[in-house]
Amino acid sequence: KRFMATFAESSLLETTKLILRKDQHRFFLKGSKLLRDGWIEFYRPYGSEPDQKLPDLRVGEKVPIKKIDAVEKFTEPPSRYNPNSLLRKMEDENLGTKATRAEIIEILYRRGYIKDVRIQATPVAAKIISILDRYCPMITSSVFTSRLETQMEEIRSGNATRREILANTLDCLRPIILHLISKEEALGTQLAEASAIQRKSNATFDYPCPSCGSKLTIIRSRASGKRFIGCAGYEKGCRFTLPLPQFGSLTITGKNCKVCGFQLITTRSGRWKHLTSCPRCYSNKHKGIAHVNDVNKPIRISSSASSSLLESAPLIEDQ
Repeated sequence: KRFMATFAESSLLETTKLILRKDQHRFFLKGSKLLRDGWIEFYRPYGSEPDQKLPDLRVGEKVPIKKIDAVEKFTEPPSRYNPNSLLRKMEDENLGTKATRAEIIEILYRRGYIKDVRIQATPVAAKIISILDRYCPMITSSVFTSRLETQMEEIRSGNATRREILANTLDCLRPIILHLISKEEALGTQLAEASAIQRKSNATFDYPCPSCGSKLTIIRSRASGKRFIGCAGYEKGCRFTLPLPQFGSLTITGKNCKVCGFQLITTRSGRWKHLTSCPRCYSNKHKGIAHVNDVNKPIRISSSASSSLLESAPLIEDQ
């Protein structure tokens, strides 16, 4: 359908706007009428029909008022960026190049500066920006970065020489670097504190250990190098563990599994591939245990029943 619609003629849409007056108040109505189907004929039933017909009224005609409702509405905040919309924003701001923009976003995910598909800045990212804004605001300015990208384009197009651009860039960066060197100790201390907090936050679950109630953390085995979920109450005798994927970067999400209530994790591998899953449901599926509603009361079931129950449950959400 999309292929055929691409080669079809344009559709023709007539739009109408009605203005109704009552004393000093004005009310607006907008409608549309499809005069020629064009590509829409091939694309149905996908997409919404553009027809929103209005009654046939003439200028100056009076209409009866049946009901007036007062509706209170509030301005909603703009939606969060996702990787695709952030990529478009970088293009609009002239940040990076076509070859580097996607990789920049992936690096931000990998280093723990942003998280989730609906992108949120992590506490360490906010802390770093706050520190740099205090000591060197030019580094965090998109205008400065965009200007550098423009100068690189001038070199590629032959409108400027590399030596000239390099000299201008060094003139801009020299006072910045000297200022950072003078604040090196204070800057390093604050960045180290932010990094330590981030590492601990990235590896700690909000969901408590089902066995003893202690904190659950992501641990990497010194012997095998494999990562898994372990309990902070290990020294007190708790041996609760859960397996983890051994590929890609892991992010602990703020969402909980609909089946067992455990905290979900997101595994990222490659630029845009990510998989959100529940470690506990994954483990229970292989052990033949189902945790439904009450996470403290495991129900052991047969392997055949386990297959039918757990495979139908939303254990893994591929976004």
